[in-house]
This record gives sequence, C-alpha cells and structure tokens, in this order.
Amino acid sequence: MQSKEGNLIAAKFVEGQAIKNIEKLAEKHGIQSAVIVSGIGMLKDAVIGYFNGKEYVREKLKEPAELVSMQ
Repeated sequence: MQSKEGNLIAAKFVEGQAIKNIEKLAEKHGIQSAVIVSGIGMLKDAVIGYFNGKEYVREKLKEPAELVSMQ
C-alpha cells in the first residue's frame, strides 16, 4: 500500500489486498471520519447491492468484475 498525506490522501492497493486495508490507512493517518472521493479497480468474490424501491437486493458476482468508477 502506498499513500501520501495532506488534506487529501491518495492510496494505491496492490492485487490481493482487501478493501479493509482502508481501515489501516485511516489508523496510520489518525483519521476518524472520511469520504472516498473516487476509485477504480477490480472486484473478486464481491457482493453488490441496490435498492429496488422496497428493499435492498444483494447479488454475489460469479466472476471477477472491473470497477470503472466508484464515487
């Protein structure tokens, strides 16, 4: 994991690192709360969800998927 500190922290996670490493990054920089502005990458064994107007529907992705934008 690489990071740069300031008002904005940019981080790059290498393949095989779980998103939970964001918690380690926050701890390293003493962050209590934050907003993820954007992200790209790949998802493996992911569960995605959406609200259909009545409830949240969750679907497990059967194959790896490209994450082209996250905001």
